[in-house]
Amino acid sequence: MKKLIICLSDVSRTGKTTFMELLKGRLTRNGFKPILAHTDPAQPAGLSGSDFFDVEGSLTGEDLLGLVDATGVGILDVASGEAAAFAEFYERHDIGDLLAEAEATATLVIPVTMSSQSEKCLVRLAEALRADVDYVVVRAEGLGAAATGWAVPNAGRAMHHLDGLEVVLPPLPEALKNEEASGNGRLPQWLSGKAGLPRYLKSALHEWELNCDAAMDRAADFLQPPASMKAHSPSQMPVSSYRVPAEALV
Repeated sequence: MKKLIICLSDVSRTGKTTFMELLKGRLTRNGFKPILAHTDPAQPAGLSGSDFFDVEGSLTGEDLLGLVDATGVGILDVASGEAAAFAEFYERHDIGDLLAEAEATATLVIPVTMSSQSEKCLVRLAEALRADVDYVVVRAEGLGAAATGWAVPNAGRAMHHLDGLEVVLPPLPEALKNEEASGNGRLPQWLSGKAGLPRYLKSALHEWELNCDAAMDRAADFLQPPASMKAHSPSQMPVSSYRVPAEALV
């Protein structure tokens, strides 16, 4: 089964885009070629190499199918504050049925922070979407992250009912926190290679990235397609009208 991975939250500064960059790196290292898209008009670059989708405008079901058609796995970074709009779009256009017909499944990645608002967002999404979606909650200590446990009991009950999984990322090394605080770039940019790091910090970033990779292992079935989807050429799989970014085919 092909996999569409959607990261969303109604709370800003949750580490959402950082996690998507980590996931992109993990998938690439494991032999997949994820197709990327984002919905934030204020950040046209979005995820490294991604295209822009307008949730409240021109986005169609075919666009989402195009993310998984080409290589078997697509990543969509939904802008902060657009979670409810995306959930409404998902249900109104029967995206779950479209994915099932294309032999694909969807995973929602929802970062949870120390703010109860992020957990309330999870509850709203669980109520709005059908149970044919897999759920992964991400707790990223040091990235606006939460400790274990639930401030909103309904959030914990929803995750239990939906068989959701939790991924707890390791703390960011202090040297990288200090570098970010000094204004010398941000973590998603470093992970994507858009902004450089001093040589002595590159090894710290690499080690942290691999530790995050290991933390994601417990949700591997939700965060990547089966091995049979590795390194597929688009010519071997049905392709929709979606324009595949050139870097994904290199």
